[in-house]
Amino acid sequence: MTDEDRPGIVPLRPLDALEIVGGAVRLARRYPLVVLGPAFLVALVIGATQYGIQLSGAAVPEPGQGLTDVFVDSLVSAIPLSLLYAAVLPPMLGMVLSALRPAVLGRGTSLAQAWATTRPRLPSLYGLQIGLTLLGLVPILLLVGVAVPMAGAGGVAVVVAVLIMLVGYLALTWIGVLLYPATAVIVVEGLGLRDALWRSVELVRGSWWRFFGVQLLAVLLLMVAGMVVMLPLMFLGIGLAIAGAGPAPIVVGTLLASTVLMTLALAVGPGVIGLLHQDQRIRRERYDLDLAREAAQGW
Repeated sequence: MTDEDRPGIVPLRPLDALEIVGGAVRLARRYPLVVLGPAFLVALVIGATQYGIQLSGAAVPEPGQGLTDVFVDSLVSAIPLSLLYAAVLPPMLGMVLSALRPAVLGRGTSLAQAWATTRPRLPSLYGLQIGLTLLGLVPILLLVGVAVPMAGAGGVAVVVAVLIMLVGYLALTWIGVLLYPATAVIVVEGLGLRDALWRSVELVRGSWWRFFGVQLLAVLLLMVAGMVVMLPLMFLGIGLAIAGAGPAPIVVGTLLASTVLMTLALAVGPGVIGLLHQDQRIRRERYDLDLAREAAQGW
């Protein structure tokens, strides 16, 4: 099967980085209701919560606070947002990844079909999200509990504190990349949490830098796209404010821009995960033969 004869959003062969990111974008364009719809709802909820936290002043340090107190208060104020992420992300990720296989095979899908695929995977998806959330707190705990007190001692302790933080972030990055395909493994392959974690590590082993590079490329491209979206909206809000409309246009423009940017990231990100997972299976397991057979015969 040639690239021109591809049945769906990507050719059924090993992909390069740009093809993976482009395929994730095509996934969102092909199934906007299934992919962009849940992503927009999640972005709206998270954006409104962040705005509410800012209005409450919980994230603003009080005058005279020490550095350690500021970090502790920031950690405490971040807990509700972390819990919200853990609550709303798994269903959305499952919905987006459920649409990937039909999109690759050139078939249609619906919200009901995507939800039917996602629902039995939710316990494992929630378990994975909770684990990743706790893992993400490790650098903050190291910073508050170890690095800041040591840095306050001065001298050699400052160097040691910096090294501790550096090692912590490098270790977190290494583990995060190893677990990157776990969500796709749960949704696409239907494995439970424990098996999915081991499967994810096995898939990434020997290709860590490729997974890291594709993630980095996706993030950079999303940042560029985000700037293209955000700047006109922010400038429009500033212009209306200068024209006498008050600060409301700036607030609305900023919220709208951040919501659009987050929707884009939430819609494209899972597609990148899923296509990286598919690509690695094609490279190691000749998964393209299974996909081509299903594309030709139906399922």
